[in-house]
Amino acid sequence: MSLQKLTYDCFYILFNKHLYNDRSTLFTCLFVTRSWGEMITRLLYANPFENPKHKKNHIRIISTLKNFLNQREMDQLSRNGIIIKNVRKTFYNYPKYLKVYNQKNIRKVILNWLDIKKIELNDETKDNIVSLFHYMLLRQCENIKQMNTSSTSLIRNIFNNRFIENYIKNLSNLKSIQFDFVGGELNNRIFLEFLRKLSNICLNLEYLQINIDKYNSNPLPIKEICSIIKNQRNLKRFKISNDESRTHAFRTSNSQNKLLDDIFLSLDSKKDSLVSLDFVYINFKGVSFFKNLKCLSNLKYLRFRNCKKITLDNCEELRSSSFELLELSIQSSKLKSEVKIMMIEYLGGSLRRLMIDKPTIPIIDALLNYCSCLETLDIKISSNVTLQVLQNFSKLSKLNIKNLNITSSSDCRDSIFKNLAKNLPTSVEVVSIRYSRSYNIKQFLDNVHCNLTTINLQDNINYKPILDYIERSNNHLKFLGMATLENKRSSTLKMIKDKGIKVVEFNSIYRESDYE
Repeated sequence: MSLQKLTYDCFYILFNKHLYNDRSTLFTCLFVTRSWGEMITRLLYANPFENPKHKKNHIRIISTLKNFLNQREMDQLSRNGIIIKNVRKTFYNYPKYLKVYNQKNIRKVILNWLDIKKIELNDETKDNIVSLFHYMLLRQCENIKQMNTSSTSLIRNIFNNRFIENYIKNLSNLKSIQFDFVGGELNNRIFLEFLRKLSNICLNLEYLQINIDKYNSNPLPIKEICSIIKNQRNLKRFKISNDESRTHAFRTSNSQNKLLDDIFLSLDSKKDSLVSLDFVYINFKGVSFFKNLKCLSNLKYLRFRNCKKITLDNCEELRSSSFELLELSIQSSKLKSEVKIMMIEYLGGSLRRLMIDKPTIPIIDALLNYCSCLETLDIKISSNVTLQVLQNFSKLSKLNIKNLNITSSSDCRDSIFKNLAKNLPTSVEVVSIRYSRSYNIKQFLDNVHCNLTTINLQDNINYKPILDYIERSNNHLKFLGMATLENKRSSTLKMIKDKGIKVVEFNSIYRESDYE
């Protein structure tokens, strides 16, 4: 029986799934055949601005994209001191391949290009040049799926009446959008018109993120935002956060009760599709949200990060929730311990993953009483964690926790890692550690049980304690995660690999969320 050849679409799916982030391998496939060349180019230009730190690629990217400027845009560049020469017809229509539009990354790449070219311009002229490239891209990009942009950029740099009328339809395929409402005149007429048009054209968002500034004197365009939410056909994930970067400069902030109530009320219309809610730096004082939350029947992922003013009465609303959570994050130091415990009590029965900040004995007891299905536990440890708390970790052997993710503060003593390791349940097979010192790792590996299959370390590694652990555990370890695999030359690392240990990148094992 003769074998059938894989189709173009099959190859595209395979490359997109397995090599999307492996740009070096994609480049090696670029000239295999003409059809492969087109396919690989589509993948490479889906997100060409992904890593704005790699300056060496920026000349190539901008030199390619400048060929798509129209005469009006080139004339404007010329008036700003940039002469575009040698415009040529390209083999591919690169802007049409763009799927990820990150305004900040695009700006960095353009500014890096100007810097590499040693073109000295004032800030206003640089902004004008960035605006022209934004306009050129959005004029021609018809397949954008993900967009990250700010109100400041939208108001000052990109949009005008002509764009709204002629080109906003290019955003109709968006699946994900992040709005940073952290500056600019939020009541600007053109900006509001853009939001209104977007709410009617962009109907298939699966992810919506809103970053707001509670110190901005201009009110948020809440009517337009709620309209965008309500008009979505299948909104799955929603995130809202306050910009805390300027908190120290202000004594008070604007009340957000009405704003948050309106947003949460609009989310109620998505109760059949929403699976993930993420709140960051949100003050829930006076906000009637939890009675709406309990009606989101398909909710699986709920996160409260650096939030405050959630009360026991709020939590009581969750007693009769219609959803079964898989993942809960309550990494908020300003929430009372009683609030966290009540959340665990009412939502813990179905949990597969729990993320908490500081472990305490009452929280450990709550896990034992209410989280029988827990598989992954995320904790933050510091010098304030007591020996008594660490000793209570041994009680978790009654559960079947397989994954432990540890985030360490800079002041974390070696004895804390030592005592945590001694009391770690033998069911734990995968340990990921972030922000630790080398000697912390040694203390942990010297004292932990021999059942680990994966050690995943974000920071610089002393390989000797790892090799010692492998030998002590009779080669039970299977995977070693590291921050990066580039330029790792070490005789000890080679010995680890020779023992059959597979070395992988840290982020291939650790994820901020099991959903994202």
